Amino acid sequence: MEGVQRLYGGQIVTSTNSNTSGRQTRDSNKWALMFGLCVGIAGGFLVISGKAGKGVAGTLCAFAIGVAISTTWGLRKNIWYWVTVGLIIALHLPLVLFIPWPNVIVPSEIRLLFPIGAVDGLFVVGVISLIERFMSRRRNRGSEN
Repeated sequence: MEGVQRLYGGQIVTSTNSNTSGRQTRDSNKWALMFGLCVGIAGGFLVISGKAGKGVAGTLCAFAIGVAISTTWGLRKNIWYWVTVGLIIALHLPLVLFIPWPNVIVPSEIRLLFPIGAVDGLFVVGVISLIERFMSRRRNRGSEN
C-alpha cells in the first residue's frame, strides 16, 4: 500500500514500499513466536523444578512486558526506550523472585492472575508513554534554544 501513514511518537512516517511492511510483519511474528517459546520453556522449567507459582507469575510478567514492547515497538531506535525497558524488567524480577507465590497450579487461580497481568501490561505501556512525552518535551525545548 503506497502512501500509508503511521503515527509514531508524534511524527507521521509515510511508507511507500509495500514489500517492507509485509516483511516487517513476518519478522515481528517470528520474533513474537520465538519470545513466546522461550518464555514458555522458562516457565515450564520453573514448574518442573517445583516452583510453579514463580513460573506462572514470571510467565505472566514476561508476556505483559512482551506485549508492552510490541505495542511501543516504534520507539525502539531511542536509547531511553531500552533503558526504560531494562529498568522495568529489573523492577519485575524481585516481584517474581521474592513474593511467595503459591506452588499449586489450579486453573481457577491461574485465571485470576490474568487480570493482574493485563494491568501490569497497561502499566508498563503507560510508563513508556509517560517517559516518551517527557523526552519529546525535552527534545522540543532543546530545539527551541
